[in-house]
Amino acid sequence: MEEYDVPWLPWEWNSLREKAYIKNPQKKNDTTVFGKYLSKMRLKNFRDFHWSDTEELQKDHDLAEAQKNEDQD
Repeated sequence: MEEYDVPWLPWEWNSLREKAYIKNPQKKNDTTVFGKYLSKMRLKNFRDFHWSDTEELQKDHDLAEAQKNEDQD
């Protein structure tokens, strides 16, 4: 992702991968997921972020998940 200057957000990748698997479990979907991931990173929500923002975005995501889990308890 560094080469394409987009952040690496594993939860976004996994979501796209799961959707591709559900659509066609027999197909190896890595190329499809890669293209969809790059496209998603160009959308409004992510287009202002770059590879250098990866760590900060992951920290923010982890904090939000922790808060969500606390709220459920």
